[in-house]
Amino acid sequence: MKLSNHIDQDICVVDFNIEIEQEEHTSDITNYFASLFESEKFEKILLDCRNLASIDSTGIGIIFHINKLLNLKLNSDNVVDKNGKLAVCNLNKDCQSIFDICSMEPLIMMFKTEAEALNYFHSL
Repeated sequence: MKLSNHIDQDICVVDFNIEIEQEEHTSDITNYFASLFESEKFEKILLDCRNLASIDSTGIGIIFHINKLLNLKLNSDNVVDKNGKLAVCNLNKDCQSIFDICSMEPLIMMFKTEAEALNYFHSL
């Protein structure tokens, strides 16, 4: 499993170089994002899926969990709404079909390219 990220202004772009349908990676992925959110104050996350060959319900669940982590911040015993934004880009045809079937938009925005997604985020 390999996850990496880079920053474009106030946007964290995460490159998925994994198969997130493999259940053994689930805790590694959620731990990666939990530590990312603890160390940085990102409100905009772009998941670049150019290397994602396929996705199943486990992967969709992980993406929804990432969205939840992005939108809720725990302070002591209080939950604070962070109003974060999550988007994905560079989905192949099969992954795009799964996202469409699951009605991911508008909760999670989908873009054809990273440039389109970054333009959207910069306009917010």
